[in-house]
Amino acid sequence: MPTASPFLAALIGHTEITEFAADCVNLKREDAEEYRQQVRNLRDKLDRYAADHPEHGLIKTLLSGSLAKGTALKALMTSTSSST
Repeated sequence: MPTASPFLAALIGHTEITEFAADCVNLKREDAEEYRQQVRNLRDKLDRYAADHPEHGLIKTLLSGSLAKGTALKALMTSTSSST
C-alpha cells in the first residue's frame, strides 16, 4: 500500500504558529519581570559596591538589550522537550 504523500498533510495555519510561539518562542511576561528584577538587584549591588569603592569609578548602569525592549525570546532548547 503506498504511503500518504507529505504534500497531502494538513497545512500549518495561524493557530498552530500562534500556539508554537506562545509555548516555545515568546518569553512570558511573568518570566521577563522576574529577569528584570534580577537585573535590578544586580544593579543595586553594583551601585552599593561603587559607592563603597570609589576607586573603581562606576558611575551608571543601564538596562539594555532585548529584555529591556520587550523583545526577549525563550531559549528554544529548553522548551522543545515540553512540546512532545
